[in-house]
Amino acid sequence: MIKTVYISSTFKDLIDEREAAAQAVRRLGHHALAMEDYVATDTRPLAKCIADVESSDVYIGIFARRYGYIPDGYEKSITQMEYEAARRKNIPCLIFQLHRSVDWPKDKLGDEYDFRRISEFRDQLGNDHIVSFFNSPEELGGLVSAAVSNTIRSNGSTHTIEREIPALLPYLSDRSHQKFMLADALRPYVESDSQRSDRPLICFIHGSEMECHHWFLERLQKVMLPGLLRLPDHAGLVAEHQLGWPPPDMPANGIGNFLLANLGDNFCRNSYATAAEVQQKFISMRTPILLYSVILTQDWEENGEVIAEKHLEFWNDWPDNPGHPVVCCIMAKYKDPAGEGFFRRRKINNTNKSLCEYLEKLDFTKYPGINGIVLPELVSLQRQDVEEWAGSREVKEICNWQGLLKDVKALYDNPEIAGKEGHICMEHLGEELSELLEKHKY
Repeated sequence: MIKTVYISSTFKDLIDEREAAAQAVRRLGHHALAMEDYVATDTRPLAKCIADVESSDVYIGIFARRYGYIPDGYEKSITQMEYEAARRKNIPCLIFQLHRSVDWPKDKLGDEYDFRRISEFRDQLGNDHIVSFFNSPEELGGLVSAAVSNTIRSNGSTHTIEREIPALLPYLSDRSHQKFMLADALRPYVESDSQRSDRPLICFIHGSEMECHHWFLERLQKVMLPGLLRLPDHAGLVAEHQLGWPPPDMPANGIGNFLLANLGDNFCRNSYATAAEVQQKFISMRTPILLYSVILTQDWEENGEVIAEKHLEFWNDWPDNPGHPVVCCIMAKYKDPAGEGFFRRRKINNTNKSLCEYLEKLDFTKYPGINGIVLPELVSLQRQDVEEWAGSREVKEICNWQGLLKDVKALYDNPEIAGKEGHICMEHLGEELSELLEKHKY
């Protein structure tokens, strides 16, 4: 059976490499699908590209030293959004990068910002995949041929493709309490135009540092917000940016400027951008904006409450944002005191308690210019939560879920893992479920 292999890269700098990859795919008897099929330019139609990626059987990503074209209203290049579409659909991704030792022509390089973006993206790909490096189009063609042959496994007259397990999947067990409250908080943003809120939403996420706040944030970006905001099934719809937490010794009157400089650097590539300039960038984007900051226990020990109040005041005074919402998540991570000495353990426990009590008593009516919510605390998960996850459509598409259920039971029957109360923190649970998914995948 002929399979469709999507070839993704920037265009003008990799014409020969793309042709070498396409020829390698065709020689194997499969269909190579690429931008040349409809337009020979980096500014290709995004919707068409994403639809082609999602309908393909294998994704090939070829990366050199250009990040690529970023469409108006988006924060990522088409090339990166093609890759993310493949990951979202669990399509096998074969990644090829130009070797760093290659002397690359200057006319195939981008500007300083472009170089920073492609460097970050290449690093991300290196962390998530086994990357093959090439020095020439001819070498790339050979690497592509071998990789595609290994991915598309022959079995008689049929071909089956081994799907990748999404990295987020093991961390999707429950969190229904948080989703329910978040849905209520987002209701003003899905009303009709005349009733829709233009104010920022400030969302506090808190729990033990063992509960994987960043995986929850990724779930928020890729699953919860698109669903709750009724966004179409499209790549790159929620733009995520980190907003640094001010240092504890920063004067209170300087915190607003610190946050604004962070926003300016993230959105305008200018730390001195004004609030009006940042806001104009927000308005020009056609995506919801997800900002996040992290508070650790040690951050709260000194001036934590003052910084939090100034943070809220900053967003309370922010101008209206017509269109898609700005969601600012503040992730409070309670340090695990295990292994600390007596006095340090007591101090950690007291600070965790102080931070938790602050969130419990937080009165958002003091800040009429924002919509605010403190989500229920992220806690360890029970067996029932994981069994419901194991029976979900996403899991059933990937693996033998009945065999997985048996191993989940064994996991919670093990007191060394689940303890006496039968709970497992998300950090340990995610690692265990990742191994079980690999064991039982089709």
